[in-house]
Amino acid sequence: MAPCAVRQGSKHLLMDGRLSVQVVKYLQRKPGPLEKQEEKHDYSPSSASQLLERLRGANLGSELAKGELLQILNLRPASNAQLATAVEDLEERFTEDEQQQIVDIIAEVLGRDEPAVYEEDGEDGGEPMESVENGN
Repeated sequence: MAPCAVRQGSKHLLMDGRLSVQVVKYLQRKPGPLEKQEEKHDYSPSSASQLLERLRGANLGSELAKGELLQILNLRPASNAQLATAVEDLEERFTEDEQQQIVDIIAEVLGRDEPAVYEEDGEDGGEPMESVENGN
């Protein structure tokens, strides 16, 4: 791979094979960031209608569009930040309490994933990766 210079502020960072090696090491950590990629979430046939009924019964300040409901079913957001990726203009349409209420309803109806725990060092006992943030 040919080295290339990346301008960051007034400093140049040299990016070559070292960056690729660091990325590969990061992706090989256990549990890996993509480890649950193949995990499927099968819902019962009534899950979508039950979710819709619960959200309608929550007396929210705004209705969710069909596309937003599909996104919620696909993504199963577990936080307000994740919910914002599925619902357009979330902060303008819903209060923080309503946002949390939506997330709680999603968790009750569709279930919740266990949060991933990442180790500082890889299982091989290797060194933590160096940071290139802020030119350091």
